[in-house]
Amino acid sequence: MTRVGARPRPADGYPISSPAQIAALASPVRLEILDSVHAAGPGSIAEIARLLGRSPHSLYYHVRLLLRLRLLVDAGRRRAGRRLEAVYDVPARPLRLRYGAGTGRAARAVVRTSRALLRLAARDFAAAIATAGVVTDGPLRALWCGRSKGWITRAELKRVNAHLRAITALLGRGGRRPGARLHSVVFASTPVVARTSAP
Repeated sequence: MTRVGARPRPADGYPISSPAQIAALASPVRLEILDSVHAAGPGSIAEIARLLGRSPHSLYYHVRLLLRLRLLVDAGRRRAGRRLEAVYDVPARPLRLRYGAGTGRAARAVVRTSRALLRLAARDFAAAIATAGVVTDGPLRALWCGRSKGWITRAELKRVNAHLRAITALLGRGGRRPGARLHSVVFASTPVVARTSAP
């Protein structure tokens, strides 16, 4: 039996950069699969399905596509009762979406993926706010939704990026720990492009 364990962690993570990879992530289901494996660590399709509250049968097509695009990797086999089950992991942690500016096919794929991320965030927010006991204020606040807009210098932009990198590093460690709860943070940081008004 192949041993299942943590995969190596390159210093800068795994870059998701090909147009095909980025386009595949426009699917909220595939984003959820990657998020779950990234956060919880290696898992079988049955385990991933439990994390997502979905049927395992609904995930096979998506897992095969993620494997073909090298967004998931085969992490070995482990015994599940009398049979061996396949276990999947992300190629490295953290996963990093890499893209350039533009208006072509690659840029359109990034926009579709960003919309899928924001849809997932809205769905998670709606489910969480309806949960009794969710903390919405104070130092242990778990539920946030907001928008901040303001003028910042290049030096301040570096500070914003450093904070966002620290948050993604904290969440991107992978693996379950005692006392920890699965949490999701979705953000979009953009320069504001002036809109031209109609004449």
